[in-house]
Amino acid sequence: MMMETPQVPIAVQGRKGKKHRIDFESPHEDKDFDRVVDPIIKDQSLPRHVKTAFGFMFEMKQQMGAVLARNQELLEETSTLH
Repeated sequence: MMMETPQVPIAVQGRKGKKHRIDFESPHEDKDFDRVVDPIIKDQSLPRHVKTAFGFMFEMKQQMGAVLARNQELLEETSTLH
C-alpha cells in the first residue's frame, strides 16, 4: 500500500512575506546606532563574545555605508551617460 503525502496548494507555496524597504536616507539612525554601540563595546562588565558581536556589527555597518556611498556615486555617474 502506497501513501500519498498531501501537497500544499501552489498559491500558498509561492506566497512571500512583505519586503520592507530600507531607508538609506536616515542619517539620525547612524548616529543613534553609533551612540548606543560605543558604550556597549567599552563596557568591561559584558562578556567578551557580546562585545565582539557588537563590534562586528558596528564594523559591518561602516562597511555597508561605504558600499552604499560608492553605489550612489556610480548611479550618479551612469545617469549622466544616458
